[in-house]
Amino acid sequence: AADTTPAPPPVPAAVDEPAAGEPDAMMEDEAWGPSVYGAPLIPALVRGAALAALMAAAGMLLLRALADPGAGQVGCPRVGGATTRLVVAAPLLLAAHIVTWLINTSPEHTLDTAWAGAALGTTVGKVELWRTGLAALAVLAWRLARRPWLALAFAAGALAVSGAVGHSAAIQPLIAIPAKSIHLLASGVWAGGLAWLVVRPTKDNTPLFARDVRRVSLFALAAVVAVAVTGFVQTLLFLPSIGDIFTSSYGWFAIAKTVGFLVLVGFGAYHRQSVMPRIANEARDSDCATLRGSVRRARAGASRSSSA
Repeated sequence: AADTTPAPPPVPAAVDEPAAGEPDAMMEDEAWGPSVYGAPLIPALVRGAALAALMAAAGMLLLRALADPGAGQVGCPRVGGATTRLVVAAPLLLAAHIVTWLINTSPEHTLDTAWAGAALGTTVGKVELWRTGLAALAVLAWRLARRPWLALAFAAGALAVSGAVGHSAAIQPLIAIPAKSIHLLASGVWAGGLAWLVVRPTKDNTPLFARDVRRVSLFALAAVVAVAVTGFVQTLLFLPSIGDIFTSSYGWFAIAKTVGFLVLVGFGAYHRQSVMPRIANEARDSDCATLRGSVRRARAGASRSSSA
């Protein structure tokens, strides 16, 4: 996500920067704890973990909501438990990120109530509260109301609101915020789809797995296109010129993420062209086992990439 990356180089044109005295304007002055290229590491790691959990939860909820009434995942404790853990982890990690963000932006780097009240009253603070609240509502919708579609709506809303956090809120926000929101939502479909193929129901069988693979593959293809386009748009917006991609820490970070993304895309394309046709035609257990192992490795790589 863009708000975990190093700050891009200054844009020569006037932009809508955070007002002086607001938390975001002071974050770069003196980071709390270790930092990488000026970005505070502890809040970034917590935020990355929170977004990874939220994206995977939203993707799992999407596939659960679309599952056939008689599908093996419906009512399965294993799938339900994995979904619950992701849905619950998201607001807890987002709340932990708010705490680390408040400590990092505080002049004394302490959790001060007066500072917390002022910081949470800013635009940035309100967005943080909104996305954490929406993620918490997803827990209630999933665990108490037992409504996958309602839980999905809240989780997707939390991801969409996350588009207004970070560089996108300061640099051409009319374009950057929607681009980042779509980027996160598409990443959620991708990450959740991989999780759906990894966490299998107790009564799993080869035909069910083959159907899930076909459905997830279609979603993943659309998600990959959306992630690529919106990632490219954000990079162009955040860099003063295309040449800065090789001369700034933000540019090199974008290159590293692009390389990881292309590796994952190549990984998926190989299995889509070689393994999936065999599963669709014969649905052999050996091919399904091969794809399951590959998906586990891809999911681990996607989690690291999406949370970076």
